[in-house]
Amino acid sequence: MEEQKQRATLHGGRCIIKNGKSTGKAYSSKHADRNFDVQNASHITPELVSRNLYFVADANGNLTEKERNDSFEKHELRMYKHYFNDWLENQNERHRNGGHSSRERTMEAVHKSARQAPREEILCIGNRDDRCQDESAFIEVVAEYVQALQAKFPAVRILDYSIHNDEEASNIHAHLRMCFLHKNASGEYEPNQTQALAEMGIEAPNPDEKDSKANNRLITFSQQCREMYVAIAERHGFTIESEPALPGKITLNKQEFITKKLREENEALTIERASLINENRTLAEQQSALRSENAEIAQERSKLRKQVDELTVENSRLSATVERLKRFIYPITQFFAKLASIKIADGRSAFDELLLNANFTPAYDAIKEWDEER
Repeated sequence: MEEQKQRATLHGGRCIIKNGKSTGKAYSSKHADRNFDVQNASHITPELVSRNLYFVADANGNLTEKERNDSFEKHELRMYKHYFNDWLENQNERHRNGGHSSRERTMEAVHKSARQAPREEILCIGNRDDRCQDESAFIEVVAEYVQALQAKFPAVRILDYSIHNDEEASNIHAHLRMCFLHKNASGEYEPNQTQALAEMGIEAPNPDEKDSKANNRLITFSQQCREMYVAIAERHGFTIESEPALPGKITLNKQEFITKKLREENEALTIERASLINENRTLAEQQSALRSENAEIAQERSKLRKQVDELTVENSRLSATVERLKRFIYPITQFFAKLASIKIADGRSAFDELLLNANFTPAYDAIKEWDEER
């Protein structure tokens, strides 16, 4: 009996497509690593989320399981900064020096831009009606494909990938996210897919003809990826359908994936919108609290200013009193000094004689201390 053949599918893209045209909004990584409330996603069975697998890759291509408190978005931003930080800083500096500060960008903006965001591939064997015959083998196929992709295409950097097996109405499948490194004339890496493909010697299907939507380097790259993926699947025991779909027709499997991807993105956008509304509401509450706090601080500052003014007046009054006392004390000290200079019997001074007949010693000591300090 002839073994049943299954179709291996690989679809790649960077931006959400609507009505056959790019919306210019890059795919979010939140769907790939389930970084949202899955209770609000009708196509996901929350009890099955634990069956999913999530991996991240470092700059050397080494893969490890994603930490629970990490996310693809955070990891991808770290890797973008590792690869492209010098390029972005120098680009921003040129904008500032040229008087175009408004053109400066953050790495977050680069990561979400339509041309420089990560490219995402969806890999699957079979479909929801003809499910993958060996899920463990499929997981091994994806892992080997990731390693082969990095080995064959040195300008490609895998960022992360996930295996989804939590959708009862869908087949097991993988989301693989990557970026492209182009080394420019200044020796900096920048995220430029077209130049990176050119550096790896990948040509358009018809290199002598003008580049177009139907004739570009990405088409060749995608075809090479698909051939490599199918070969790996066959080595792992899958019997892959090699007959292409009828010319000019979209296979049901591809159409399902496009519909599924759009549904997932729409749900993720709905969740993101709700999150933004909650964030705005929280921000408004924080701003109201800050305004109240600022009003209280202003009142406290007014009280402090009044106290400072009162203390300034009191200080002026005390200073005037001290000055008046100085004017009285100085003549007295001079009088005592004169008495001390007058000598009488037994070598005593007139001042000594005065002290013997009256207890002026404490007063004299105080005046003397003031005179020495002065």
